[in-house]
Amino acid sequence: MVLRLSCCRPAFIVLAALLAGLQIDLSTVTATTVNASSGKGVITGHIDRCSGLPLPASRRYSAGSVTVLQGQMRWKHGNHLGVPIFPTHAVKTARITAHQSYRFTLAPGHYVLRARLPHSNVVPFVQVAVKRGVTTHVDIPNMCI
Repeated sequence: MVLRLSCCRPAFIVLAALLAGLQIDLSTVTATTVNASSGKGVITGHIDRCSGLPLPASRRYSAGSVTVLQGQMRWKHGNHLGVPIFPTHAVKTARITAHQSYRFTLAPGHYVLRARLPHSNVVPFVQVAVKRGVTTHVDIPNMCI
């Protein structure tokens, strides 16, 4: 499985993916500057389609809702499995159609983007750090494998 993320802290993404046993395509790691006078940064991206095995002719991105949670995710360990503990403060939510991107303007800090997909009990997520004046592209990965 290839996890394509874009973030302003590539080393963090690599470490998180390695801990999760995922492979990363670092060619997509990008960050661009935006108007820094607002004191905020921008997060944009897509929800990767939920599928066990990607089909070449199928659509790449899924419809769903994306919730931005302020803070960092923790892991609760037990029974040889890690259980994610999400932050509880939701700051923004967006509903998107297939192939539509989400875009959030946020204060600098750490956030978790969590997606809800129609007809799925899987809740994919990704952590991201927002920096003032920077637009960060990060796709919420396929966690259906």
